Amino acid sequence: MKKETLELITDAVGSFDLDYFALNHARFPEEMWWTLGKRRLFGLLIPEEKGGLGLGVGDFVKSCIEMSERVLTFTYLFIAQNLIALLLYSSYRGSREELLEDVITGRRRVSMALYERGQE
Repeated sequence: MKKETLELITDAVGSFDLDYFALNHARFPEEMWWTLGKRRLFGLLIPEEKGGLGLGVGDFVKSCIEMSERVLTFTYLFIAQNLIALLLYSSYRGSREELLEDVITGRRRVSMALYERGQE
């Protein structure tokens, strides 16, 4: 992983009082979300020419591990936002450029659900 990318993540997450967020479950860490978005960390897997950081899957996994060591519950949102951005980049057929930009920067929040057919 590029040293600069790792520093972007650790600086973004490390600048917050994570104990506060862990103890205060009634409050979503908005400041952390916007910091990650400003640094385009929701576009880790998106090519640089499309507004992302252009990392490979291995570096994405390392980024997720780094995030989970600092704030485990937020990591799911970090992963979901990045995977939805990748899905939009590779297959969305609407006004993809605008929507992709909004997901990478965190202006639009997305999530995903996993479902296994026959498991109810």
